[in-house]
Amino acid sequence: MKRKSVAANYFYQTVYLAVTMVVPLFVAPYLTRTIGKNEIGVFTFVNTFAFYFIVFSMLGIAKYGPRAIASSGGDKFGERSSFWSLYLVHAAFSVVALCVYFIVIFFIPDHRTIYLIEALYVLTALFDVTWFFQGKEDFRSVALVNALFKIAEMVLIFTFVKSEADLWKYALITATCLLSADVVLFLTALLFCKPIRVKPRDCAVHLKPLSVLFVSVIAATLYTLFDKTLIGLIVGTDDVAIYEYSNKIINIPKSVALVIGTILYPRICFLVKEKDTAEHERLVRLAALITSFVSLLSIFGLLAVSKELAVVYYGEEFVECGTVIRALSPVIYVLCIGDVIRTGFLLPYGRDKEFTVCLCLSAAVNLALSASLIPFIGIYGAIIGTLSAELFGLVYQIVLCRKSIRFSAFVQPFVAFGIIGAIMFVEILFLNRLWSFGVLSLVAKILIGGGTATVLSFFYLMLFQKDCFRSFRLRKTR
Repeated sequence: MKRKSVAANYFYQTVYLAVTMVVPLFVAPYLTRTIGKNEIGVFTFVNTFAFYFIVFSMLGIAKYGPRAIASSGGDKFGERSSFWSLYLVHAAFSVVALCVYFIVIFFIPDHRTIYLIEALYVLTALFDVTWFFQGKEDFRSVALVNALFKIAEMVLIFTFVKSEADLWKYALITATCLLSADVVLFLTALLFCKPIRVKPRDCAVHLKPLSVLFVSVIAATLYTLFDKTLIGLIVGTDDVAIYEYSNKIINIPKSVALVIGTILYPRICFLVKEKDTAEHERLVRLAALITSFVSLLSIFGLLAVSKELAVVYYGEEFVECGTVIRALSPVIYVLCIGDVIRTGFLLPYGRDKEFTVCLCLSAAVNLALSASLIPFIGIYGAIIGTLSAELFGLVYQIVLCRKSIRFSAFVQPFVAFGIIGAIMFVEILFLNRLWSFGVLSLVAKILIGGGTATVLSFFYLMLFQKDCFRSFRLRKTR
């Protein structure tokens, strides 16, 4: 089986991420000034509620699906059998989740229209077969289709969302565009995998690994999304909006850093099956290098410009986002390095139970801290809970994989990019003293600071890490 190059996959996934980041960059400040903080908080609260049902629909297929498809080794019959047996299980749970969603929202009196519209969001899970394309290492299809509908979403928002009364239009546009993208990808998947007759036992074999990973997904959801629910219930929807829009900024560099893990995961699963240890080690080293570069420089950059960014980007009403972004920024590195370990060592070797235990313990840490601190310090209680949970999870995974990890692959980039990031931070602080807040000032600081960091990083990579990028030129496997 010919497998697509890592460089090509990285390019397509980066293009998709660029589009998904550009859209919020244009849309978010527009929404803060049209529908306002309260309506944004309402949408975020309802959208988070709907996502819980998507989590149930997806089970653990986001991690198990790519591994199952990649492990087929390109055998067409095996690939079709894996796809349809997995999809039938997934579809059954999706239908159940949608039915339960309608039953539950029947008893919710407030914001009924938004809850009904978000049923389309829950329905997207039925057609979400991204895991199939990831297993085939076909990131091109996923990137192009999602990017196209993301652009359409932006155009529709600017066209139809004009005031607070248009919140339902915003909800309808976002849900419909996402559903349309998933339907197109599902139909595309049918071109690769024609329907095949599968037996009940073919589906049953997936239930145990899906169930194990499902527990991990539930745990991850509790400490990544439940914070918003707690803030909304305890503090109010205005603070949900502050927390959500601070996370939107954090999610940009976080998403870029996570790209490499997403791309390399199916390739590493294949290499583990082939017992190609040397190539496996090179890919993990590459993932740690890229992740450290993106996450550490982003952290120092956000620490330097977050306050100005929040005011210029979202408006005075969201000035608190600047402080929240600073407090949240360390999560970028901790979470992304943890993802490198998960996708590099735990999941490819089928250590699902250990992964699940790790996430469950992390969720317990987050829930305990968030629930006890949010009533007293609001958003910052959620931040302490999230950061503590991610740190605990990272340390726990390191302990689990200590015999497999070459720590130099993680420590060297951390030190190098930490120093480079600190230099950039000092440079931007100096510029802050010279220039007042404003759009041009912010852009200039980002360009100057980013340029300095990029040049220094280039010299570091060329002098000390040049050989690592040979992993991009992977040989094609059969």
